[in-house]
Amino acid sequence: MTTLSPAVAEAYKLLRMQIYELIDSAEFLALKDVWSEDDHESLRQLIPDLLQVIRAVWHRHEPNWTGTCRFCLREWPCATARLIHREVIDPENYFIRIHENEV
Repeated sequence: MTTLSPAVAEAYKLLRMQIYELIDSAEFLALKDVWSEDDHESLRQLIPDLLQVIRAVWHRHEPNWTGTCRFCLREWPCATARLIHREVIDPENYFIRIHENEV
């Protein structure tokens, strides 16, 4: 098993924190009762960026012709596809139930 050096672990932590800060900013703005013009501009920048992330991850985890995920090579829907679907579209897990009934 490979262990990360403290410097690399810290760099990864900082990268994760940047993503969380971006998400927190978008959430904070979205939950405000009254938006200023600056808030509107910030949201116009944040929302497309966040959607691009979801789109990019979703695109990488498509099924190939064999029914496996073309990125992680697991049976599709892979864990990433199920997670995205559950969090974005299906909080009641219908997607998972349909897949389990097929197996």
